[in-house]
Amino acid sequence: MCRVERAIELVHEMKGAGIEPNAKVYNPIIDALGEAGPGISMYNSLVKGYCKARDLFRKIEEAMNLYTKMIQSGHTPDQLTYHLLLKMLFEEERLNLAVQVSKEMRARGYDRDLATSTMLIH
Repeated sequence: MCRVERAIELVHEMKGAGIEPNAKVYNPIIDALGEAGPGISMYNSLVKGYCKARDLFRKIEEAMNLYTKMIQSGHTPDQLTYHLLLKMLFEEERLNLAVQVSKEMRARGYDRDLATSTMLIH
């Protein structure tokens, strides 16, 4: 088992023991994944985890930081990445940031799908 896999396993063990991992736990894992060359699905899983976090400010900050790291490391966000981020931003009423992410999504060639359009309406 590689170190990244072991780190992820430890995060699951922490959660099982009722300990909620924070950015100090996740950031080194994200960095290690970046060095190991993760795929977009790994980034999407991490974004999804941040979007489900309980701490409102931190979840938005960390999810957006991960989005930035993803792009800086040469990975192109996909439709799911944008859907996850937009859902979180709309739920938390961060409309200015949601509009910015939506514009970036369109600039990268992704049209709004039904799910994204529905979020914009509600």
